[in-house]
Amino acid sequence: MTSEPPSVDEKLLATLHSLEGAPVYLDWLLSLVEPHLTGEIAEIGAGTGTMTGRLREFGRVTAFEPAESSFNVLRDRYREHDGIDVVLGGYEDVGEGKFDSALLSNVIEHIDDEAAALRTIWAALKPGGVVVFINPAHALLMSDFDRRIGHHRRYRAKQFARRLEDAGFEMVSSSYINPIGAIGWFITARLLRLDPTANRFLSHYDRFVIPVSRAVTPLTGRAFGQSVVAVARRP
Repeated sequence: MTSEPPSVDEKLLATLHSLEGAPVYLDWLLSLVEPHLTGEIAEIGAGTGTMTGRLREFGRVTAFEPAESSFNVLRDRYREHDGIDVVLGGYEDVGEGKFDSALLSNVIEHIDDEAAALRTIWAALKPGGVVVFINPAHALLMSDFDRRIGHHRRYRAKQFARRLEDAGFEMVSSSYINPIGAIGWFITARLLRLDPTANRFLSHYDRFVIPVSRAVTPLTGRAFGQSVVAVARRP
């Protein structure tokens, strides 16, 4: 008797758990989003809550997660935390005009109807509200692993900025981060077709390589990186 292959949700859950072993990288991401998140914060696609608790330092958080397996972990993790509400739902459930800021970290690439999602997120923000996106970068890096965890696309910074403007946002910034991570992803996921999050050296990579990539990012941010970080405002 053979077991069923893992579903997209199960593969994604395993990937989310792997991020718990990368505290240096998470600190970097939080340093990028901190200046823009305040007040009532919507974390859309919160996963298992890797970033959720830290976002509470910036304001009151409502964490939305549509995958039931990830939501169960998220709910249990923050059941007793004041200032964090968890919702089983996705971008369609955020409501209108409720939030001062929002974060979508590695989320928008999972959504088939991207244009509808961007319009809904625009409507969820109060006038003057800000949203931060962290998206996987460059079609060249698209791999079988991306597809297995539900990625529909990867992004170019300028291209995504235009899509945000088409949805009614004013752009604040859009650039790339983590150039060394992009090279590693290309070799591991694209060429070797391996799971880049299963590396037993992940903790060493996080400790020693990520600081170097962070230092180099200001030199490469206009052209190349593993992720796009885009900040936009509802007028």
